[in-house]
Amino acid sequence: MEYKEHIARAVEYIENHLADEIDLDACARACGYSKYYFLRVFKEAAGDVSGTEKIEIPGGLYALFRTPVSTHADFVNTIERTWKYIQTEWLPQSGYRRRGHYEFECYLEQSRAFSEKIYIPIEPESS
Repeated sequence: MEYKEHIARAVEYIENHLADEIDLDACARACGYSKYYFLRVFKEAAGDVSGTEKIEIPGGLYALFRTPVSTHADFVNTIERTWKYIQTEWLPQSGYRRRGHYEFECYLEQSRAFSEKIYIPIEPESS
């Protein structure tokens, strides 16, 4: 199994535990590595990360949306249509509102088919 597949396990673990505290040991365990080896493999898989900024993404309730699978040529349009649906259809009638935290996206590619997961921090409107 390649390093990228192992790192994908850590990413999947993170996605499945967004409401929890996630630490280095847990990510390493998801890959079957020690935390020291995980860091080394992650650095190799991620490449140069200089210039990046560390942010904290708080736990809590997130709405998860998945774009339809699309081709590379239509991927940007697919993302835009999904955001339009979220903004104009889902959110106004959901009973939720956005919380003031980071939204984030996870891009997926499998055999030249592209999709995306969109995470939006939300809370009930009655809060």
